[in-house]
Amino acid sequence: MRRVVVDPGVLVSAIITPRGLPAEIARAVREGRLALVVSPHLLAEHLGVLQRGKFRR
Repeated sequence: MRRVVVDPGVLVSAIITPRGLPAEIARAVREGRLALVVSPHLLAEHLGVLQRGKFRR
């Protein structure tokens, strides 16, 4: 299985738009075709972005 490091912006794009390359990457991770490699820094950045007002709904 391939391991990938994905910029948090790509994951946010996958959440916003269910089509396109970011969504395909997220789908591949969910299906076990890719293994997502993360660090505490990347997780904190991702959570920080998702906690912004425009993502609360």
